[in-house]
Amino acid sequence: MGKVKIFTGIVVITLIAPAVIACSQSSADIEVDSEGLQDRPNVVIEDTDVADDQIVGGTPGSCGYLWDEERGGWHRPWDPDSFIPSQDKPEWDAFIPETAEDMVIKSAPIHDVAVNIAESFPPQVIVSIQAGLGSGCTEFHDLLVTRDGKTITIELTTQSPKQVACTAIYGYFEKNENLGSDFVSGETYTIDVNGMITNFVMQ
Repeated sequence: MGKVKIFTGIVVITLIAPAVIACSQSSADIEVDSEGLQDRPNVVIEDTDVADDQIVGGTPGSCGYLWDEERGGWHRPWDPDSFIPSQDKPEWDAFIPETAEDMVIKSAPIHDVAVNIAESFPPQVIVSIQAGLGSGCTEFHDLLVTRDGKTITIELTTQSPKQVACTAIYGYFEKNENLGSDFVSGETYTIDVNGMITNFVMQ
């Protein structure tokens, strides 16, 4: 079977005999012989004796991309840094579009919350959050802010695809959220990020 690794538009195919890439899109299987792939643009063929489950980067069983709205392209679920512009998606590779039914949404584990007050007029309160990604397939989903008086609640969620073999690699990401300037100097406020409580005094 073959292993597909994508790094900023360059497709690296590591071949293990037989030299056939097997991808799955929904219930249909797509098998593509690797012969001739080296003639395609942005494709590099590597040979290895390493078993599939020993290759860093996850298994290619699903051959599933996740859509990146901000960058306008696709990336591998286990490797958010592997980016393919939509017009450059390899024609031989299958992808599974992201839908709500295909994803598992969970609260993100929070590792650190820091409150910064910007030296602006009026002063702006900015909260910096470091959160965790439970696997190589997990990525940021949403950030929702609600306020009740002096308590600000932030719900931070992640998403991961269902029925996709993921690497057990724990990752991190950071989010900065501007809470605005509706705060009174000298007053104490509470920020609750997925259950992690942080208090600060407005300057």
